[in-house]
Amino acid sequence: MFNVKFLRILFLLVFAVCLFVSCQTRKINSNDRNSSRTETSLNSDSKNLIVFFSRAGENWQDSNVDVGNTAVMAGYINDRIDADVFEIKAKEPYPQSYDETLERATKERNENARPELLERLDSIEKYDNIFLGFPTWWGDCPMIVLAFLEDKNLDFRGKTIIPFNTAGGSGFGSGLNTIKEKLKNSTFKEGLTLTGVSIREESSRDKVNKWLEDLGFKKVVKN
Repeated sequence: MFNVKFLRILFLLVFAVCLFVSCQTRKINSNDRNSSRTETSLNSDSKNLIVFFSRAGENWQDSNVDVGNTAVMAGYINDRIDADVFEIKAKEPYPQSYDETLERATKERNENARPELLERLDSIEKYDNIFLGFPTWWGDCPMIVLAFLEDKNLDFRGKTIIPFNTAGGSGFGSGLNTIKEKLKNSTFKEGLTLTGVSIREESSRDKVNKWLEDLGFKKVVKN
């Protein structure tokens, strides 16, 4: 019993904070699924692809979000640039309950699991730039992100990877190094990490826009 309680406390300090969303932050339109451009869309001729994993539902301190933190950040990016979008989803969705998600994420990490994906991409051949987004869980990227990266249908050689992330304060943690280890034949550009507690503030959108501008991505006017 002691070991179980100790593990739970440790996980709450690391993983729980990464799922936290402050109810007191000023929310903007990207908190609404209908106003953020994050649905999977692969029908354009764009050379940019936004791929992300995010979890909505109950978070720390009993707060609930309809759109996960990383999905909000993906929406900011897609509002700014011309890109296709693919959301990484588990075939067995993560529970709405925070405690149940915590339990499942711990089990996946301990077993070095690769959760089955709901949908897969047939190819990424046409894309030059791939924005890859994920939350920090257990100081690393979630195991489902590795399941996506290890898909044998996807050839990341020669692609430019641009990571983005939301976390409770630990930034990318070990996640960036984990991804670089998986994608040794890809080129990485400077990533951006933002805190979950501030992601719905206008200042976070401004940071995303400045980051994209510094990377050389021009603003695209969208309807």
